[in-house]
Amino acid sequence: LPNTAWGVVVGLGGNAILWKGIATHGFTRHVLGRGVQWLFFSVGGVLWITLALLTLAKFVTNFVFVVREWRDPVRVYFFNMMNVSLFMYAIAVPAALEDDWRAARTAAFCIAS
Repeated sequence: LPNTAWGVVVGLGGNAILWKGIATHGFTRHVLGRGVQWLFFSVGGVLWITLALLTLAKFVTNFVFVVREWRDPVRVYFFNMMNVSLFMYAIAVPAALEDDWRAARTAAFCIAS
């Protein structure tokens, strides 16, 4: 599993942020509601947890591959994608959960910083 797989999580987080904004305006609020944003947020969250566990397993079982990725001039930039995706999901929290997730959002920003 290459570390570039985190780009998928970042893309899902970006779509969740996009649909959070779209679902608050006029026509789309009545037609689509917030279902699309919940879909992107939920799928991305499950994928984030899955990739975090797989990345940990890769680090434990195949450390040599991790070192090769670290020395690669392109793949080294994908190591911070886990933190970037945390920022994006802290912003993409659905409106129904915002009050309950205030502490979790603060923690995500602190961890990713």
